[in-house]
Amino acid sequence: MITLSPGQKTVLNKTITWFKKDKTRSQPYITIGGYAGTGKTTLIAVLRKRIARLNKKIKVGFVSYTGKAARVLRNKLKEARVILPEDTVGTIHSLIYSPIVNEKEEIIGWKQKEKIDRDLIIIDEASMVDEKIWFHLLSYKVPLIVVGDHGHLPQLVVHFIL
Repeated sequence: MITLSPGQKTVLNKTITWFKKDKTRSQPYITIGGYAGTGKTTLIAVLRKRIARLNKKIKVGFVSYTGKAARVLRNKLKEARVILPEDTVGTIHSLIYSPIVNEKEEIIGWKQKEKIDRDLIIIDEASMVDEKIWFHLLSYKVPLIVVGDHGHLPQLVVHFIL
């Protein structure tokens, strides 16, 4: 069983309250900031469990900017046993872009997908996301939980700090 710190409990409760708001939420994203080792990934795992209790049909896309960060996230979420069959864990690119390939089957670019089948996107290590990708993510009108080192999230308002 995972034990949360008082700060993590506060962030968890506020994030759940934000997520439960209806589709007309004024803020399409929320950020969770904390330095390395403060328990952000642990909080993500507990958050997924709580969301599943609200509605098991909610499909979550867990993403990171790099493949290595996505693998680390997947391993931590698997260890916590929180990934549901409909969830995905991967890179942002694999979630929102389709590869453009040449005649040699080499990837030469990326095309934004028209829609994605996710009810929530949780972005880990979000400081790497540039403005173009950020606006592409927002264009899907899917709630975003943006997680990272609050010292590296200057373009976003940091709502909760661990």
